[in-house]
Amino acid sequence: LPDGEYEVREAETGTEALARLERHRFELIVLDATVPGTTAPDLIDAVRRHCPDPRPMILLVSGSMPAPARSG
Repeated sequence: LPDGEYEVREAETGTEALARLERHRFELIVLDATVPGTTAPDLIDAVRRHCPDPRPMILLVSGSMPAPARSG
């Protein structure tokens, strides 16, 4: 992301992400499907509970790829 255009906050665990949800407002959340310490559905539910309207967009990503995609 270009410097100065966005404020980026990172969380390494689900617990850390939940704490950030309580302290900050977000427009976009990029969420790893295998976040340590909780599950992606639990974090999505927390976003729904803690974030006022308009709610942030959530981009759910996974580090795993199907075998045909890995082979090139």
